[in-house]
Amino acid sequence: MFTGDHVTINDIVDFVGKNYSVNITFWRAWKAKQMAKEIVEDNAARQYSLLWRYSAELERVCAGNSCKINMERPHPTLQPRFRSFYFSFDG
Repeated sequence: MFTGDHVTINDIVDFVGKNYSVNITFWRAWKAKQMAKEIVEDNAARQYSLLWRYSAELERVCAGNSCKINMERPHPTLQPRFRSFYFSFDG
């Protein structure tokens, strides 16, 4: 299957033709690639946005639980980026 970020549209057309014996147009392959990217990127963004809610819920259900979300800003003009998520359950 495909690995890496550098899958070309022609790679998709060739793959579908060889593995499924179906000829698809360049534009259909392009649209499929766009749809796949949207699904992957949207899902990652949605899951990332849930980290703060998950952290708050862990602390809400038990006061002894502790959570910390670490962010980093590699440059002052860039948006903060996720670095790590720490949590400890109350024993």
